[in-house]
This record gives sequence, structure tokens and C-alpha cells, in this order.
Amino acid sequence: MMLFGVDISTYQRNVNYKLASQEVEFAIIRIGYGREENQKDDQFENHYKGFRECGVPVGIYEYSYAKDAAGAKKEAEMVLRWLGGRELELPIFYDLEENSVYQTGRQNVTEIAKTFCDAIKAKGYRAGVYANSNWWSNRLEKSDYDYVWCADWGTTQPTCDIWQFGGGAINYKRDRHVDGIGICDQNYMLRNIINEVAPQKPKDDKGDTFVVTMTMLQEGATGREVKSLQILCNGLGFNCGSVDGIYGPKTKAGVMAAQKAFKIGVDGIAGPVTWNRLLKG
Repeated sequence: MMLFGVDISTYQRNVNYKLASQEVEFAIIRIGYGREENQKDDQFENHYKGFRECGVPVGIYEYSYAKDAAGAKKEAEMVLRWLGGRELELPIFYDLEENSVYQTGRQNVTEIAKTFCDAIKAKGYRAGVYANSNWWSNRLEKSDYDYVWCADWGTTQPTCDIWQFGGGAINYKRDRHVDGIGICDQNYMLRNIINEVAPQKPKDDKGDTFVVTMTMLQEGATGREVKSLQILCNGLGFNCGSVDGIYGPKTKAGVMAAQKAFKIGVDGIAGPVTWNRLLKG
């Protein structure tokens, strides 16, 4: 089943996130457009906070101007600085559109994209590439990247993880307006990649093992994954109390202590970034 989502930036203002969340199942938000501090998208904080407070899974994208691998690395570093260790349910995508970059050829474009993705993944985030069908056919190889976001505004579904099927005024599949947002780019997630991670198998205090899929957990959650979280935190000295599978105030406090120590976003919510840091020890 396809999931419906939007990608938005500074061009979408005064968003009614609560109304939008009745239809929007995921959002990919522009964090910036380059490698300078002042190139952060001025609506990123509003969009990130607004959608996450409504329970909409969020990813981000960076519009690239890099013309070589060194520039791509600097853009990745700035993205990570802007993000500040905060949680994401979807990957960080590298938006490749500039014609001047396209003209540098397949080898250079590939090196640019891989450099950015490698720098992002080194910090525990998932990474992918956004480009239109022409770029994917002539400058990029889909099999080279973990996540493929393809812009194709025709009516034939491309092979990818996320399909941007509507761009601004061009939309052959749905109304170009989204309630609560207005006119915006629209997407289908063709394969559910929300919080997708490789399973891990930590041992509990009795030596048993069980799978951790790094599902987003917060206060009020219960079950075996909460036990996994408690085991990991307690083992690293972040006291969550008893390993009882109940995400209560003490577990939240332990998670927040871990997040503070790891210098990632301190919100008491255990998402992929928090899980990855706990598993690394």
C-alpha cells in the first residue's frame, strides 16, 4: 500500500499541521540549500516541530550546489550541524538538480552523491538521493544508493522508494492542493521505509536475545522493545530502573540522560539516532 506524503520548504508558510496530518502520512522537509550557516531554510524549525507534534514521520532534504566531493562533504557537515542530533523517521536526502553540476558528468556526480551519503551515514543517519528521472538515467545509478527518491511527474510509476509524482502546478494524479498546506510537491512512498533499520540482538540480564527493530518509543509504550531499551540504557549507566517493559518516567529520564551524554536531541523519545548510539555503546 502506498503512503501519501509531501515535501515542503520555505515556500510553504503558515501551515496548519493538524489539518494536514489528517491526510499526510509522511513529510520530507528542506533543511537548507548549500553549505553556509545562513542557508538554512527559514521554515525548517516550524515544519519539523509541527509535523512531529502531530505524529507525522519526518525526513529532510538538502538542496545541493556542490560541484565536487569536497563541497558535498561541507554540505553534509552543515546539514548535521543544523540538525543537531535530532531524530528522524526517514532518511536525509541529497537533492541534486543544478544543471551546472549535471554538466560535470556521471563520474563526478556519483562521487558527489556518495561523499554526501557516506558522511551522513557515518553519524548514524540513513541517507538517500533525490533526482529526476533524467538524472537517474544519465548521471546516477539507483543500485549505488540505499534510498532512491525519484521525481517523475508523468503517470508511469518509476522504480524507487519514494516517487515525487506532483510538483507545484503539475499533478496528474491528485489535486495539487493539500488541506492545511496549499500547493506543494506531493509523493508516494512505494515501499515503507519509515524507521527501517537492520535488526539488532542485544542480550538481556538472563542471557536471552530478542530482536530490536529500533521502533520509535516514548513514554507510555510497553513491550519487549521497551525492555531492550531499558537493558541498553542500564548497561551503559543510564538508569531506567527495572527492566519491566514499561516506558514510564524513570525510563524517559534514563533515555534523556543518554541523549544528553551523546550530545543528540534531548527529548526522551527513543528513535533511530538514539538506538544507534546506545547500540554503539
